[in-house]
Amino acid sequence: MNNHEVISALLDNEDFDPHELSVALADQYGRELLVDLAVLRRLVQPVDVPGPTQRPRMLYEGHRFVQFGVAAAIVLLSALAGSVLLDRVEDSSVVPPPPTAVIAAETGWQTVPEGGFR
Repeated sequence: MNNHEVISALLDNEDFDPHELSVALADQYGRELLVDLAVLRRLVQPVDVPGPTQRPRMLYEGHRFVQFGVAAAIVLLSALAGSVLLDRVEDSSVVPPPPTAVIAAETGWQTVPEGGFR
């Protein structure tokens, strides 16, 4: 890595070789580059945006028990809603109309009971 890459890696929180960094900062150009890059970084980075090592805290982060409970409640409510909807569909099913004619079938070798086989 050259001086610019080592100093840039330091400012970007990336991996770098400490020996290469000390060599880069031993040079006057390396120290000036560090100051220039730090100032440039401060100018272009908004103040209210989290840095690369920070991230916004998620809702219920770190509370695995709460996350599990919420997921279980969602599954339970979904199953309950499905059961209620299924009962409504079964209760409101269409009843077939009564037959208007009964046909008696005669096979000759077997008698069919009146109303057919069940």
